[in-house]
Amino acid sequence: VSPYDPSAPFMGSGEGWKIHLGNAGLVAWTAALYVLGTKITFPMLFALYVVPQLITNMWLVSITYLQHTDAEIPHYDDGDWTWLRGALATVDRSLGPLLDYKLHHIVDSHVCHHMFSSMPFYNAVEATPYIKAALGKYYVQRGSGLTDFLRALWTNVGLCQAVHGKGVLQFVTEADDDVVAPFVVRFGTSEAE
Repeated sequence: VSPYDPSAPFMGSGEGWKIHLGNAGLVAWTAALYVLGTKITFPMLFALYVVPQLITNMWLVSITYLQHTDAEIPHYDDGDWTWLRGALATVDRSLGPLLDYKLHHIVDSHVCHHMFSSMPFYNAVEATPYIKAALGKYYVQRGSGLTDFLRALWTNVGLCQAVHGKGVLQFVTEADDDVVAPFVVRFGTSEAE
């Protein structure tokens, strides 16, 4: 399935024009960048456009990855996934007061965002302590600054490798040759914990 295909199965009836419009926008932007590159040189275009895009996307991917990946966060398969389980399978992480503020608190109030996605970010900060109290042991919070964030990124990339389990995608936390010991938290499964 391609997001550039107007006949993709996720598209509703009569919505293919949106894909055509998006594709036309991508072609127009690529052409505009080419013209700009011919005017200011392609190395300058790379320095002024491509490098900042790579840095921005690196942060977006890193933040999104760490909001949804932790050794204590299960990932459910189709049979066990519910909206609430999906909403709770996330982590609040702080990048420190300045970066949390600059990023509109999406990193340190992400659980709230999952549970109440239409809530404005400025209310999510106020709601987060109440959600934390209501969820108790099911609320996951990590880190207290940029150093903890970068340490978690390094650790989780090496530690959290998805493997199929019974009812959830479990993360490998220890591997010794042929022995794999998954660590998983199961919320309300019928199997013995």
